[in-house]
Amino acid sequence: MRTITLIIIHCPTIILGHRDLTPDLDNNGKIEPREWVKFCPCFGALLDYEDLQSVGLQV
Repeated sequence: MRTITLIIIHCPTIILGHRDLTPDLDNNGKIEPREWVKFCPCFGALLDYEDLQSVGLQV
């Protein structure tokens, strides 16, 4: 079992990437690449870890 799975089972968890925490600078309801604080991680954390919803991940 992955370590992240064990953490989610035992602790209420929300996984976010840098892009998920970037403010919507132009208030259009979308976080666009030009607004990203960082380009890392280069994947959408919510999509990459959505398989962990079955063990309690909040999306």
